[in-house]
Amino acid sequence: MVLPGGKIEPSESPEHALCRELAEELGIAVLPANTHYLIYRADPHL
Repeated sequence: MVLPGGKIEPSESPEHALCRELAEELGIAVLPANTHYLIYRADPHL
C-alpha cells in the first residue's frame, strides 16, 4: 500500500495541497476545514 504524497505548491496552503493531492491520486474531492478538535478522554477504558 502506498499513501498519496506530493509537494505543496508555492501558492497553496498545506490544507489545499492535501485536498489537491487526494483529488489527483485517489479521485476523491474533499474540502479543507477551518475547525480543529481536540478530544480528551479521562477514562482509559474508553
